[in-house]
Amino acid sequence: MSCNSGFWLDGTDCTNCTVTNSTYATCTDGTHPLSCTTSYYYLSSDCLTCSDIDATWDACSDATTPTACVSGYYLTSGPAACTACNTIQVYVLTCNSSTIHLTCASTYFPLNNTCTLCSSYDAGWNTCSSSTVAITCNSGYYFLASNTTCPACTTIHAQCLTCDTNPYCLTCATSYFVSNNACAACSSNCDVCTSATVCTTC
Repeated sequence: MSCNSGFWLDGTDCTNCTVTNSTYATCTDGTHPLSCTTSYYYLSSDCLTCSDIDATWDACSDATTPTACVSGYYLTSGPAACTACNTIQVYVLTCNSSTIHLTCASTYFPLNNTCTLCSSYDAGWNTCSSSTVAITCNSGYYFLASNTTCPACTTIHAQCLTCDTNPYCLTCATSYFVSNNACAACSSNCDVCTSATVCTTC
């Protein structure tokens, strides 16, 4: 006795391969497929999804050829493979290709499809999300929430070295001290002071 394609001989009964295992299209018995149902591919005597074959594959045309990759990888050819975006540069998180970067590490942002260092776009920026939105600022700058930029501490006072977001000056250049959240000059011939009347280094 033999069974039609898509069925296997179970004792004296012809059993549907797909009922036995939903991934089997045809089979020789309940555990050995010959071909697989849609979205499954035959490899090593089993029916596997694309991601079962390779965790970096999102879609594939057969058991050896990916056609799309999971986030963080991009499709390369010759032969087809999914390559990690961070092999382009460590700061590229997701991409469509080696030349189209989608998301970047925190100190970078995508500009014209390329991950660009925030501080190279604006010296005051440490982290940013776009060419118009700073998130955190470098030392010597403070975050201005009203327009998501990083003005220099010297906009508070010309001798202000570091400052916070209030914006208050925190430290001042030599011969100046913090006074009323800005910088004031030490007395004549004084290099370091804590107030206008207390000089610590001449």
